[in-house]
Amino acid sequence: LLAGSDYPLLSLPSGAALEAPPLSTGQSSRAPSVSGVFRESLRSLGAALLVTQQHFVRCIKPNSTKTPHSLDAAYVQRQLRYLGVGAVLEIGRAGYQVKLPYASFLG
Repeated sequence: LLAGSDYPLLSLPSGAALEAPPLSTGQSSRAPSVSGVFRESLRSLGAALLVTQQHFVRCIKPNSTKTPHSLDAAYVQRQLRYLGVGAVLEIGRAGYQVKLPYASFLG
C-alpha cells in the first residue's frame, strides 16, 4: 500500500521493512526471530535515512479554540518556546552553523 503511494513521504523503497528478511543458507527452515526481523528493519531504516534529505516542519496554532481571525499571543509564545525556536534564532545570530551536511555530521 505505501510502496505505491504518489506522496513521496508515504512511499517506501521497494521491499523496505515490510517483509521478513530472507534466511541465510546456514540457517534451518525456521521462521526468523523477532529480534532478527527488528535488526533487519533497523538496517533498512538506516539505509533509507542515508539517502534522504532531513527537514523539520513546525506547526504553530494561533489559538486553542480553533476560531478564525483570533490570535492568542501567549499561546503562540508558549508553542515557540516549547519548540526551541528562540534558541535556534540565538544560535543563528551568534554565527554558528545550524544545518550541518549529514556526511560531515557522521564524520
